[in-house]
Amino acid sequence: AGLRPRLPSPGRGPAAACRPAGPLARCRVATAMDLLAATPLDEQKIQEIRARHPSFTGKLPPQAKFWREADLDAFFGSSGEVLPQDGGRVADDLSSCALLARLRGKLAEAKIDAATAEHRSFCRHIRERAEDVRQLPGAAACAEVPRQARAPELLKAPVLVERVRMWVGRRWNAAFWRREMGGAGWKCRARAPAFEGDLASHADALAEVCTAAEYVDYVHVLQQQDPLCEEDKGLAYPRVTFYDWPAFSLGAKALFDNSWRELAPPGVTDYSLRWLRRWSAVCRDMPAMDQFARMHRVTIAAAGTVSRLHVENYSAHVWLTQIEGSRMFFLFPPQARGLYEESGGGVVDPETVHAYTSKASPVDIFFPNRKRHPLFADAKAQVAVLNPGESLVVPSGWWQHSVALEMSVTLHHAFWNVTNRGGVVDAVRDLVVGERQHSPETMEQAQRCLDEFYELVMDDDDPEDAEFSD
Repeated sequence: AGLRPRLPSPGRGPAAACRPAGPLARCRVATAMDLLAATPLDEQKIQEIRARHPSFTGKLPPQAKFWREADLDAFFGSSGEVLPQDGGRVADDLSSCALLARLRGKLAEAKIDAATAEHRSFCRHIRERAEDVRQLPGAAACAEVPRQARAPELLKAPVLVERVRMWVGRRWNAAFWRREMGGAGWKCRARAPAFEGDLASHADALAEVCTAAEYVDYVHVLQQQDPLCEEDKGLAYPRVTFYDWPAFSLGAKALFDNSWRELAPPGVTDYSLRWLRRWSAVCRDMPAMDQFARMHRVTIAAAGTVSRLHVENYSAHVWLTQIEGSRMFFLFPPQARGLYEESGGGVVDPETVHAYTSKASPVDIFFPNRKRHPLFADAKAQVAVLNPGESLVVPSGWWQHSVALEMSVTLHHAFWNVTNRGGVVDAVRDLVVGERQHSPETMEQAQRCLDEFYELVMDDDDPEDAEFSD
């Protein structure tokens, strides 16, 4: 039997709490253009309409600036009881989801009239190929990633590591992060990871700072309102992802300290902490465990959010363990033909240093453009669907593309060993240069430290040296 995307049903789980009540339940859903093509009313006009109804004492929904004047007049005159009947301007949905209101506002103000191309392509993919969404008809082949109980000692190709019983992070689902770290902020993006070549005038550039709690609430609204990822709702319910969130360095450090030894999938050979300790010995203001915690990241994603086709930075291997939901990955080898690599660029946003890629591909893997990207027909892919407890281990240089098939929480860690050791120096350089404002003298000192660190890493022929091992 083919795999159908397990997109959540409207009445399932926490999403049920977001179900509109009363008159909202009877409102018709508006088209994307109804929602977003309107020019927002200015504040003076809104206040003029409100002044006609001095008895109104309620709260105006944040999206009301996109209502028609007649809708505002009816709302104020009914003390907030009469809502717009086109559904696209329904107050209660958005008042319970601040992030969605802000995203819609940004799209409207920028006059963006289409969702991201990647989201539209995935919506079409699951509509036309629902019998088996794991296939890529436009590629030469698409084989399953091999399943194993342990990662191999020498990592040459991706491997799906089977579920570990009683894994230490099994309870770190979306509800956990909302409860324990709900006030922690991060920048969610429509297209992740960010790439320096992205165009600021498109939906691809949509980004918004939000808290973990706001993002989880947003996911629940999308579960209810667009559970099947319908293409014509792409603007009404824009997809952004809480990508590469360094939760363990933003308040959950104690949790990491108590569990880090049990996080990696069985068989993974990771010398990252060892080399970070060497860096700490060279540059004493960057504790190794703090940086190691930062390199373990959480991605929370609504169903239908896409991670672009890219290569992990810093020549890193990466493992990804699924905590909640399911996430589908398509992988291509480093030497794959037809991916039309776009390279270059560095840190896109100093606030989210590592959440970018320096190597991306413009190819639409679901419906490739034969004129622009004819060589994609020669590409050979591998596919894996990660379910809770399973891990995907991807070698350095492999291309990856992923999409959340339902509300998804993934823990991932970029790592290095003797096969890709030089990359850890580049990762540390981004942390040093990307996050701080340095004087020329401080930068010279930092470069000397980085040069010394590079020599230490490249000359490290004894990975079991007790001085820097656990």
